[in-house]
Amino acid sequence: MLAGKSLANAVLAMVIVIAASLGVGLVLLVQGIKSGLWMPFQPHVLFLLFGLLLTPTLIVWTAFVAFLYAVLRNRFVVYGVALGVLIATGFLTRFGYLNWMSAWHIWGVVRWSELDRLEFMWRPIITNRVIVLLVAAFFIAAALAIWPRRIPDLRAIADRFKPRQLLRALRVPLIAAIPVASLATYAGLQVRNGYEGKPRNDAAKAYWKRNSTTWETAPSASLDNVDAEVKLFPETRTLQVVGTYPLRNPHAEPMAEIPITPGSHLKCTQWTVNGVATDPTKKDQPVPCIEDRSGLFVIRPAHPLAKDETLVVTFHCEGQMPNGWSRLSTGASEFVLPTGVVLTSFSPSFLPVVGFVDGVGVDDKNSRDAREYPLDHWKTRVDPLFGPAWTTNVRLAVEGPADWTLNAVGVIKESTETNGRRRTVWESDHPVRFFNIVGGPLVAANGTSTTVYHDPRTAFNVDTMVKALDGARTHYSEWFAPYPWQLLRVTEFPGLAGYAQGFPGNISFSED
Repeated sequence: MLAGKSLANAVLAMVIVIAASLGVGLVLLVQGIKSGLWMPFQPHVLFLLFGLLLTPTLIVWTAFVAFLYAVLRNRFVVYGVALGVLIATGFLTRFGYLNWMSAWHIWGVVRWSELDRLEFMWRPIITNRVIVLLVAAFFIAAALAIWPRRIPDLRAIADRFKPRQLLRALRVPLIAAIPVASLATYAGLQVRNGYEGKPRNDAAKAYWKRNSTTWETAPSASLDNVDAEVKLFPETRTLQVVGTYPLRNPHAEPMAEIPITPGSHLKCTQWTVNGVATDPTKKDQPVPCIEDRSGLFVIRPAHPLAKDETLVVTFHCEGQMPNGWSRLSTGASEFVLPTGVVLTSFSPSFLPVVGFVDGVGVDDKNSRDAREYPLDHWKTRVDPLFGPAWTTNVRLAVEGPADWTLNAVGVIKESTETNGRRRTVWESDHPVRFFNIVGGPLVAANGTSTTVYHDPRTAFNVDTMVKALDGARTHYSEWFAPYPWQLLRVTEFPGLAGYAQGFPGNISFSED
């Protein structure tokens, strides 16, 4: 009887949610038709979001309340305990204590993208939902084991607490708890080993602890040229990079050490300094060499670099972006996925960043107030607050699936296709401070002097965007100065993040 009521309540709640969702969907559909911006109704998407994802939450909550009532036998006490659990869940969610193993509700977690369709974190989502259903089965089994078939007398109550009787009553709940514990352990290990797990966070804190005092305000070398071969494998979320950095000392004082920071998700090998091979994992190497100082790679030339003197560093890196599960998120700002690619020089996502990367390993416990400058500091040379103070000539050879569009800063120098993969060489037509790679299975909408690369499923405003870009390029060039880049493109990427960034000639634009 108790199980029947719980199941009926769960079904009723699910029907109410789906009916409300259909009503909201109908309103949005009517508004979309009136405005001319609407997509065909997709019942499978509604079933996915409100059926497969939301239904387990309703089932486990109903089963949990039934379990509470079986234990407490007082509805008002059950109301209070259930309300307390909801408040505690909100608190744990707000302060980031939950992950894919424990977030039974997934409030505010799922980020829908028409291009990605939950593919980015599909395995963690499914694992979480299965754990929740198994927990619901445990609560139901425990409630049925506790709930009496008839009112017992005092002797019967005493008999139920005998070891044999107690173990017999707990047999089914214990069996139901085994798959919960097994799958929860698997999810916990995946979260720990993911790119937001404790080992990765500890490595970031070690990077900050060891290097921040020494390198935070140290002068940085100038990167005059970037020459890199970038191979992208979206089907496995991996990338390979072979690069060359000529590093120059732009300062009057000699530079005996030059720091660079590879991404923690990258395994960088085959380092050379001025043609001499070096292994950053080894200590006390003869110069020139590179030392790994908790993730900061410090280059030591054969002699301190004088002003405008240069050394050349080469490297080979490979990795997965992002690497593993998130802690509890279905979004990302940079990624290599089967649905799209976004990589930038803002972070060491695909190439090492010259210098110490501020903010890595910083949290509420070790954060500091902003630096206070003297009132007349602006009279001296002031470097940019964000990014390098120099400009760089960039040559990127980007290889990926032949049917993909992969745009980078600059113009195309050559493009070849071999065995279903296309290699395109991009060169910046002027030195730049930032550069990027963005693309996916996109189509082009060409204007007079601009192009919008987009997914066919989100083509609503593309014609207007092309006209706006053409007009902006024409009129701004007349009003202010000629547009310096040969190409002006907007490239769409999946809405795993909601930003747009204006790289020279190659604007990355979220689906959102």
